[in-house]
Amino acid sequence: MPSLKNRTASTCHYCLAALPPLPPGRSYLYQVCHGLDLASHGNGLDADGVKLFCGPVGKNAADRAIQVLGGYGYVGEYAVERLWRDAKLLEIGGGTNEAHHKNMVRDLKQMEKLH
Repeated sequence: MPSLKNRTASTCHYCLAALPPLPPGRSYLYQVCHGLDLASHGNGLDADGVKLFCGPVGKNAADRAIQVLGGYGYVGEYAVERLWRDAKLLEIGGGTNEAHHKNMVRDLKQMEKLH
């Protein structure tokens, strides 16, 4: 697999631009998983929020990797191809992003009625 060793500084900066949202996304995911109570209702708001935040973050990182690797990025023998495919599936798998937005609005309205 091609390495970044021989890449230009602008290519490295292009790749590094995908890094800043990764730690907050990971923290958000861990926080939601830690507080998840599978026996109760009301977990949907945070679960939808994690998918809506982390999905595009992962897709952006995978897109950048594909772009940098060029044709190698699409070759099935490299992990980047699988990661990009999985990240793309997050946009539609388990419900579209639009459906998750609607779910969050519905859940927020229900919470408002309870308070």
